[in-house]
Amino acid sequence: MADGKIRIIGMGPGSEGAIPPAAMEEASSCDIIFIRTLQHPGAGRFTSLGRMWESFDGLYESSASFEEAYGRMAEEVVGAAAKGKRVAFVVPGSPAAGESAVRMVIGRAKELGIEVKAVQGASFVDACAVAAGNDILLDGLAVIGAFRLDEQWPASDKGKRLPFPVPLLIGEVYDRMMAGRVKLVVADAYGDEHPVMVIDAAGDPDKATVREMKAYELDRTDVFGPLTSVFVPKASDARLARPCSWPADRIVGIMARLRGEDGCPWDKKQDLKSLRPYVLEEAYEVAGAIDEGDMDHLCEELGDLLLQVVFQARLAEEEGSFDFADVVDSISDKLIRRHPHIFADVKADTAEKVLRNWEYIKQQEKAAKGMQEGESGPPSLLSGVATSLPALWYSSKMQDKAARVGFDWKTAGMAMAKVHEEVEEVEAVLAGDREALEEELGDLIFAVVNVARLSKIDSEAALKKTAEKFKRRFMYIEARALEMGEKLEDMGLERLDALWDEAKENGM
Repeated sequence: MADGKIRIIGMGPGSEGAIPPAAMEEASSCDIIFIRTLQHPGAGRFTSLGRMWESFDGLYESSASFEEAYGRMAEEVVGAAAKGKRVAFVVPGSPAAGESAVRMVIGRAKELGIEVKAVQGASFVDACAVAAGNDILLDGLAVIGAFRLDEQWPASDKGKRLPFPVPLLIGEVYDRMMAGRVKLVVADAYGDEHPVMVIDAAGDPDKATVREMKAYELDRTDVFGPLTSVFVPKASDARLARPCSWPADRIVGIMARLRGEDGCPWDKKQDLKSLRPYVLEEAYEVAGAIDEGDMDHLCEELGDLLLQVVFQARLAEEEGSFDFADVVDSISDKLIRRHPHIFADVKADTAEKVLRNWEYIKQQEKAAKGMQEGESGPPSLLSGVATSLPALWYSSKMQDKAARVGFDWKTAGMAMAKVHEEVEEVEAVLAGDREALEEELGDLIFAVVNVARLSKIDSEAALKKTAEKFKRRFMYIEARALEMGEKLEDMGLERLDALWDEAKENGM
């Protein structure tokens, strides 16, 4: 082990008074003091100790990059210690906050077996949090460096920068050029008008300043320097920000494991099409749980449906198309776009106006998409109705879409007249051509769906309810036949119908 020692000393965030007494004692015992920058209010205390000292300010201009400058600092500090000297390396704030040179010094000293100890100064993080009125534990705080925006800022696979779910502190905003870079990133994630605070010399009661401005104004001031940070409050509605940690992370991670190299053979075998039946099945089971009114069952079925969403997203991620986070981003962005009466200045004080706005925005989006894809003409109002829906639901959705532009019966009674008309047309072809009968029956059912819709009745739910009623009554007939020791097929329609009426009388 080399005889030299290295003491890394933090000067604190600002004033000389913030420098710990232990830091001064440790520096006084060293043979040479290296000071990362003299542009700190406390640097003078170390240059006046009567010890050999050297500033690294000149390295910033003579180096091609900050990383190169930090590397050269580490070489000098560790080199002096390797010659047997007791060395102090003095840095702004805390050695543990934003000091790349400190990390390099520790790494190289460890390789050479040189002892390194740190004397902590208060971090700029604490001082900036106080200046911004932020409580790190109660409000949360994310801290990143202005030089590492690309690697530390969360973004979707499509490159869109995302807001943090907690307040953000960006350190190392040394000059106006760096402020311009910070501006672009913050505005991209939060919007041009998002409020920010430029905090300089936090912790120094005589020099500290806090300037509030909008994100787009960040590089329009010259207050930046070695002690400047930018504080970004979280989004006004935290629910709109994409968290760094999602409650769904667990299931996303589990699915990645199931699809991984040592994963489940069944899960690894699936593709988008093979999962399609399960998506439909789980959606219907959710609907069934809603009908039952059983909240525990509903929670379970919603989980099963979420699994299908996560599974499909995982398959798409493996293909390089999108991931689960993109799915969440997509629907979040859509909700904000289609609720301008909540997130913008559009007026819509009734449910009807909201629906009209929604449909208008949706058509605008489709038209824009069609233009991008080279399509000519406006998209159809009905083009967005999924053809995979059950027939009754599909019919009702199309009728509802057409009704929004006035193509509709005014009353359920008027629609009922159409039902009578369609009944007559069915009767006319009942014993005739099968294709004609199929068409007329389809017209009749479609007309009945119209009556249900205008009566505010869900035709799908109504038919399901009737089917369940049929099931109960038929099971009653089966039970009564069993009691009588008879077979259903031997009883004849008249007796079966009598038992049906009996089931009705018993409230089945």
